[in-house]
Amino acid sequence: MKEHIALVIKNRNNDILFIKRSMNKKTLPGAWSFPSGTVEEGEHIFIIQQLEKLWKS
Repeated sequence: MKEHIALVIKNRNNDILFIKRSMNKKTLPGAWSFPSGTVEEGEHIFIIQQLEKLWKS
């Protein structure tokens, strides 16, 4: 089973970032959610967290 990571990203005004999932996704198409992703084998969860934050910026 793969690990999954979700991030809660706030700005200085305490606004929280949500993303709208693609309608092409198999799971929850079109739903609003936190930025998230799958941790691949051999990846460290803290590195993935930083990469997700950069990718979503």
